[in-house]
Amino acid sequence: MATSISTVNREQRALTQEGFVTLRHDKLFLAILLVGLLLRLVFVLVGAKLYYGPALMFTNGDSDSYMMSFRNLVEHGTYTFNFAEPDAAFGRLPGYPFFYGIHYYLFGVQHAIQAIAWTQALLDCVAIGLVFLIARRLAPSNYLGAYVAAALYAVYPFIIVWTTIIGTELLATFLTLLWLYTLLSVSNRWAGYVLLGIELALLFYVREFMGILLPITCIYLLFSRRIGWPIGVRHCVLVGLGFGALYIWWPARNYVTQHRVMLVKPERAGFPNYKPDMVSFLDWVHGWSNESSYWLQQVLTNPHPAFPADVFASPQEQARAQALVQQANECGSSFFVYRAGAPAPVYATPGKYQLSAGNCNEQVSQGFEQLRQSFKQRNPLVYYTRVPLANLRKVFFKSGTQGSDGATKKQLLLGVVFGYRTLLLILGVIGLLVYRKKAGIQPILIFWVFIVVFMCWYFRQLEMRYLLQADVLLLPPAGLLLGQWLSRLVSARRLGISRAS
Repeated sequence: MATSISTVNREQRALTQEGFVTLRHDKLFLAILLVGLLLRLVFVLVGAKLYYGPALMFTNGDSDSYMMSFRNLVEHGTYTFNFAEPDAAFGRLPGYPFFYGIHYYLFGVQHAIQAIAWTQALLDCVAIGLVFLIARRLAPSNYLGAYVAAALYAVYPFIIVWTTIIGTELLATFLTLLWLYTLLSVSNRWAGYVLLGIELALLFYVREFMGILLPITCIYLLFSRRIGWPIGVRHCVLVGLGFGALYIWWPARNYVTQHRVMLVKPERAGFPNYKPDMVSFLDWVHGWSNESSYWLQQVLTNPHPAFPADVFASPQEQARAQALVQQANECGSSFFVYRAGAPAPVYATPGKYQLSAGNCNEQVSQGFEQLRQSFKQRNPLVYYTRVPLANLRKVFFKSGTQGSDGATKKQLLLGVVFGYRTLLLILGVIGLLVYRKKAGIQPILIFWVFIVVFMCWYFRQLEMRYLLQADVLLLPPAGLLLGQWLSRLVSARRLGISRAS
C-alpha cells in the first residue's frame, strides 16, 4: 500500500512540474492563450456594448443585489440588499458581494464595475491554463487533447459574454476549474486537502448549489483513487475541515446578528418579486410547461391568458384559474412589483422605500397550489416527465429564438452559436464515456449528471446560465476526444506519405 501511495504522489508531482513548464515555454499554448486574451479584451472594449447595449454592458437584474449587499454593510452597517425585506439579509451569500467589495475599496464606487470586468477577463485567461492542465492530467498520453481543450475554452462564447457582467457566472466557473485542477494535482500532504476544502467553501459562497461538489469530492477521494480507505477518510476529513473553517462564519453571522439559524439562505431569498403568490404560480406552471417566463408575461399583460385546456379538470377549474390571475394582479405583492417595473427602489437605502405589499398573497398561493395538486393527481406520469424531458431537450438542443417578424441576423447567429454548444456538449458526453476509467473523469461525470437532474426534474426553471459550470467541465473530455481523433488522422496521413515515398 505504501508503495502504491508513493507511486501516485510521484506521478502527481511529475505532472505538476511538467504542466507548469509547459505553460511557460510551450509556444502553441501561449498562442492559444493570446487568442483568448485578445477575444476577452475586444469584448470588454467593444463587444459588450454591442451585445448588451451601453446601459446593460456591465449589469443585469441580479447585479444590484450583489453590490448593495456589500455597500449597505459598509455604508449602513447591515449586510442586506433590501432593508424593506428581512430575508434579504440572507439573500446573497457573501462570495460575490465581497469580490465586488475588493474592487469597491480599491477603485471606488464609480469605477468598481469597470474594474471587475477587467479582473474577470484576466481570471478567465487563467482559466484557459487550468483547462489545459486539467486535460493534461486526465490523459497525459493524449498530447493534442490538452491543446484542443484549451482552444475550445479560449473561444467559448458562452463564457466570454459573462466577462463584463456583475454576477456569479464567470467567477463560479473559474473557481470550479480551480477546484478540479487542485483535486487532480493534490499530493498526500495535509495542506493540499485543507486548501481544497477552502476552495469548495469559496465556490459555495459564490454559487450555493455548487456546494454539491463537497460530497462529490469525498466520494472521489474515497472510491476512485489508489490510496486505500483509511487514507481516503483522512483526506475527506481534511477537506471538511478546510470547508468548515470558512463556511462556519456564515451561519455564525446569521445567528449572532440576525438571531436566526440560517445555514444557507431562505427559499425566496428576500426578493419582493418572489413572494408566496409568485412561487405558487410558477410551481403550478412548472407542472405542465417549462416556459414559465412566457406564461408570466401572459398573466401580466393579458386579462384572460389562454392556458392549455388539458391542464384543467373541468370548466369550473379553468374559471378558477382565470379568477386567480385577476386576483394576483389586483393584490398579489409579487405581481405588483413586476407590473410596476420597480427594480430600482427595491435596493434603496433604509428609510427611503417601503414596498407596497398586497394582502392576498396567501389566498393566491393556496389557489395555485390546489391547481397544481389537481393536475399532479390526475396526470402523475405527465407531471413527472413532460417538463423534465422538455428541459432535458433544452439542455442539449437549446437554440436561438425566432420573433414574430421572422429570423433576424442576430437570431440566426444565436442559432449557429447554440448549435456549436450542442456539438461540444455531445462530444463532451461521449468523451466522458470513452475516458470513464481515467482518474478524474468521475467527479466531472457525477457533477454533470447531478446538475442536469437537479435543474430538469427538481428546479424545473431551466436557464442556460445555470448549466455554465457543467458545460465547461465537459470541454476537457471533448478536447481529449477531438485530440485523439486528430492524432489518428495525423498518424494515418504520415503513414500514407511514408508509404507513397
